[in-house]
Amino acid sequence: MPCTPSRNTPSRSSRREATTCSSSKGNQPTLLSRLKALPWREAILNDRTDETGHGRREIRPMKICTAGPGLPFPHAAQAIQVKRSGTDHRTSKTTIVTLYAITSLPPGRIAHTQLAAVIRGHWGIEALHHIRDVTYREDASRSAPAPHPELWPAFATWPSAWPA
Repeated sequence: MPCTPSRNTPSRSSRREATTCSSSKGNQPTLLSRLKALPWREAILNDRTDETGHGRREIRPMKICTAGPGLPFPHAAQAIQVKRSGTDHRTSKTTIVTLYAITSLPPGRIAHTQLAAVIRGHWGIEALHHIRDVTYREDASRSAPAPHPELWPAFATWPSAWPA
């Protein structure tokens, strides 16, 4: 189950009782504000990962709330909050990022560690998109190779897909 920021995912995947996980970003202000307003202080800590690598330490505590009917997301069952704090070993600078996500999975259907892994996997996708946008200016591009413009992102990062 990928965690995607797409607004279309829930309506498409609900046809066959598929489950969805969607991250909420600034481009969906109503959803983001309603997720922030949930009672996170009362929510219990469901999962916590602590990893060191690439010159930094990252701690990711995850809390889960039952999604109420006020969320503008079809079939939402749970809301997730992850506060990712990272400390650079070289500079000792700490950054904290709060991520909100929602899923159609009912409570108890997936282990909290598995849900945390799904959300963490989405960060890797976001990092790849950032590289494509910054390096190749993908979002600013108005041209595409004919006849299959949907393949352009794959070809733009083709060399990075091959082992060294």
